[in-house]
Amino acid sequence: MWPTYASAHNNLGTLTVGDQAEQHFLAAIHAQPGHVNAHYNLGQLYRKTNRTEECIRMLQKCVSLDPAYTPAYLVLARLATGPTAGVLLRHVVRLQPKSADHLAEYASWLYQNGKWLPSLKYYLKAMEVSPSHRSSLLGTVRILRSRGQWPRVHQLIT
Repeated sequence: MWPTYASAHNNLGTLTVGDQAEQHFLAAIHAQPGHVNAHYNLGQLYRKTNRTEECIRMLQKCVSLDPAYTPAYLVLARLATGPTAGVLLRHVVRLQPKSADHLAEYASWLYQNGKWLPSLKYYLKAMEVSPSHRSSLLGTVRILRSRGQWPRVHQLIT
């Protein structure tokens, strides 16, 4: 294999595990420092091996290289707590406003943080994008039911 072929090292890293995978991802980054996928994959490897700080550094490098790299923001949001997670999820929704999954994930975070009305709005946006989106439908029904809106619940499910 050509030693400076970053994509080959990145691909080999995804096919191997542990230290061997780490060495391939690092070789890819060394060969091509702007290789976003190699940084992301190395971050994922660090996350899976409970090397959280290193994971966060790699994911932050991803978004510094490519500010629209959604997968890195999603992992950062899952690692974050409190308002930081919400800020990251809101950014993902801005990057991909037509993703029902991302809209629903942000809506769920809003609901879990006591913001039922904005949560409902995002669940409804997700259902506009994908009318049969299960988690959005369930989230919407949960909110409406908790607010005593039984006629609207009935309207949604029939």
